[in-house]
Amino acid sequence: MRRERFLPGSVEDAWALLCDADGLEQWLADSVDLIVKPGEQGALRDGDVVRDVLVDDVEEGRRLSLHWWTGDEEPSVVDLTLDVVDGRTRLVVTELPLRLATAPDLVPATWTTPGGGSQASSGPRLLALAGR
Repeated sequence: MRRERFLPGSVEDAWALLCDADGLEQWLADSVDLIVKPGEQGALRDGDVVRDVLVDDVEEGRRLSLHWWTGDEEPSVVDLTLDVVDGRTRLVVTELPLRLATAPDLVPATWTTPGGGSQASSGPRLLALAGR
């Protein structure tokens, strides 16, 4: 899923709504318990839905990337990016589900590492990004 919206105000104004829990509570979820820094974990509550959240990357003033999931749904990678287009502030939200896929023909049980040694895999599984 990809959504694009033009926002009133500057990129700096919009970033204030992405860079901390108080800002995110104004538009993303009813309740946000999260520190917006790479590696931080927290939770979002929106109605009856509670999502666990892991912050992947933050480009100050421009981009927030995270994973979120519930016990019932597949995890997703969510990317929120701000930029200026024709003098207006654009927010692009992209969400891609993560799927654990079995691929026995694609991943061997062992492979050679760059140093020449053999490294055993945990089985023929790949964590793959896949759109719905």
